[in-house]
Amino acid sequence: MRDNEATPITADQRFVPAETVAAKVLESEMVFVELSAGEFFSANLMGTRIWDLFCQGLSVKEVVADLATRYAIATEQLEHDVQAFATALVGRGLLVRAPR
Repeated sequence: MRDNEATPITADQRFVPAETVAAKVLESEMVFVELSAGEFFSANLMGTRIWDLFCQGLSVKEVVADLATRYAIATEQLEHDVQAFATALVGRGLLVRAPR
């Protein structure tokens, strides 16, 4: 298990990219490379926006607020989706929880 991934992600949680990840936008998606394992991942436009906001230091609830305003999506759905995306990125070693 990486970075306490079993610990639930809260609305106040912030993240930073792992030291072993490289990320770049190619056309309409974000491509991630986990350098230590050589694994590739990609994210759509929404995932790219979430990644960018986490990299700016925003918390889960701040990311949700940004997306709700930008895309007019229900907050409850966004909370679930952002937490699921963050959980997946932490699990793959692409994001780590920022120190409080």
